[in-house]
Amino acid sequence: MIVWLASYPRSGNTLLRTILRQCFHLYSYADEPVDYESEFRSNPDMIGHVEHGTEWADFYPEASASDAVYLVKTHAPPIDAQPFIYIVRDGRSAIVSYQAFNRNFNGLDMPLTHLISGMGGYGGWSDHYHRWNGRNLKRAMMMRYEELVHISDDHLLNLSYFLDFRGDPKKWVNPVEQLKTVEPGFFGVQRQQFQGDAGWTLSHEYLFRKIHGGLMTELGYYSADAPDTGWHPPEHADSMLTELAALIMDLQQENASLNKVCGERLALINQLQGVCEERLGLIHQLHDRLNP
Repeated sequence: MIVWLASYPRSGNTLLRTILRQCFHLYSYADEPVDYESEFRSNPDMIGHVEHGTEWADFYPEASASDAVYLVKTHAPPIDAQPFIYIVRDGRSAIVSYQAFNRNFNGLDMPLTHLISGMGGYGGWSDHYHRWNGRNLKRAMMMRYEELVHISDDHLLNLSYFLDFRGDPKKWVNPVEQLKTVEPGFFGVQRQQFQGDAGWTLSHEYLFRKIHGGLMTELGYYSADAPDTGWHPPEHADSMLTELAALIMDLQQENASLNKVCGERLALINQLQGVCEERLGLIHQLHDRLNP
């Protein structure tokens, strides 16, 4: 069985994996290859990362069918109904950090407007959240980035119950300063509240609120009684930004529908492949009996 460790990029996924390694002595895999050499990749004692040593197309069905629990990090949309832990962070902090990560590690200069609009490779911040958490699964858990930085004994206990961990988790000691000496650019400042950024302008804030303000308010990152910045663009620009935000949300909804159809068809393909393999096995058995 897989337990997914899911999040929008730069929301605390690596931090959760480090907690699981340090406090529970649990290791975790990733559904995407690590594209650069790092001690994080080669030394599982750093953040708990281990390589599955095979192709993902082979690892995924084996891990899913196993009685053992495989913890797997993902930023992708859900592809099955297996249990998951979802980590959420203030969308502005995640997007600003994701922009820096793309620049420092991937050599990509992605404008904030692209990431706000959901053009960063994993969809929009709120759309990503709803895809994972809008499915009404029984075995699901949500954790906030702010809860992870200085995780309490109660949250460790909740994790323990969810993972059916036998034993007492160790006390959490945040090793981020030590980890920064290994990979200085990977871990940013672990601020628990968004404090602005030199590249985050009032225009970015305005567009972000148009698209993601509902979820930000629902999660408490925006105050329900003061959801506005107090700043508005000129009237013609305001109309254009409103139309742009509406178009983006429509495209995200259409993309979500297409992803759902693709997921259903992929599940059917996997099911048919299993049937074919089972029947091929029966054919081989029959052949062996007829040709001793």
